[in-house]
Amino acid sequence: MENISDLKIAGIDELRRPVIRTEPYIELFFRLNHKAPKAWCRVFNDTVSKSAYSMSIKIEDGLFIETWVRKKEEIVDVLMTMQAAVKSSIKQYIDQVEARSRASSTKSSGEEATGEQLELNQIIDSLDFK
Repeated sequence: MENISDLKIAGIDELRRPVIRTEPYIELFFRLNHKAPKAWCRVFNDTVSKSAYSMSIKIEDGLFIETWVRKKEEIVDVLMTMQAAVKSSIKQYIDQVEARSRASSTKSSGEEATGEQLELNQIIDSLDFK
């Protein structure tokens, strides 16, 4: 079974290898090692929206990150930026899933947390057991 924590860039899309053309840019299509969930793709696109490089992943596809560079010397930098964005997006995605899980477990337990109970719940939820 594929785990979101194992998600990483595995290579270049073999069907769309980079080519030097007359246009002043090189298109790059990086392949993930497995399909990413739609929610993770949204997190990734939000994360890279302010990146120095233009990059995105199609939410429905969830397998290829698309970007471009002007010079071939930028390819290593864009890959490093992309790898950092993938790691950051994984952490954000997991944090969101855990927060939703905590919220739903509080609601499903039938308790309406208020006052001191709410404070206690927040302290317990913020404990770091690493």
